[in-house]
Amino acid sequence: MTEQEWLSTTDLCAMLFQAHDAHIDSDRKLRLLLIACCRRIWNNLSHPQLRAAVKIGERYAEGEVSDPERSNAFLSAVRVTDNFNHPVRDWTWVRELAKGTVAHHVGYVSLLALFDDDWLKSNPTGNFAERPFQADLMRDVFGLLPFRTMRKIDRRRTNAATRKLAGEIYSKRLFRLMPALGDSLAESPVATDEMIAHCRASTAHVRGCWVLDLVLGKR
Repeated sequence: MTEQEWLSTTDLCAMLFQAHDAHIDSDRKLRLLLIACCRRIWNNLSHPQLRAAVKIGERYAEGEVSDPERSNAFLSAVRVTDNFNHPVRDWTWVRELAKGTVAHHVGYVSLLALFDDDWLKSNPTGNFAERPFQADLMRDVFGLLPFRTMRKIDRRRTNAATRKLAGEIYSKRLFRLMPALGDSLAESPVATDEMIAHCRASTAHVRGCWVLDLVLGKR
């Protein structure tokens, strides 16, 4: 896959292969990608145990909950039965999507199984129209990292206001303020044109966003 193909594709499996080949598909990044996909269909994720699993998976990705708590959330999600009256006809895969957020390990192989449209004959959300949005989420989480080497940002060379803004955007989900972060980064000697352009782009931003991770020193 070329860089231009990466920027336009909606084939998540091909994108996952690319991220894996570039050795940037960490457990945290992939877990947050799954969580972002779940949050896009929150209204269809109507079982309370599945919603709880997603929330715990997100906190686990940030190191805020213990492994036993993650494991309990996983087992609770497993116990959600097929008898549950769910608005999505083939909702089994919706359950698998939510369950994946609290799996012991989230690797690209498990995500390939979830997003293999040829095998499922469906999207795991039950809606093929989600594919372009999921691809955009993938680009938000990984950016151009499969093709570019981005150096870690020396936080001493970014001003405190920029770091504070990035931290608030991340912790409070104030992603509408990403353009303001781009403006702040534009005055920083460590920011690249790609970082600034990504902040100012109109596409969705989520926890795990590659620019926020660089500014905040997350991996």
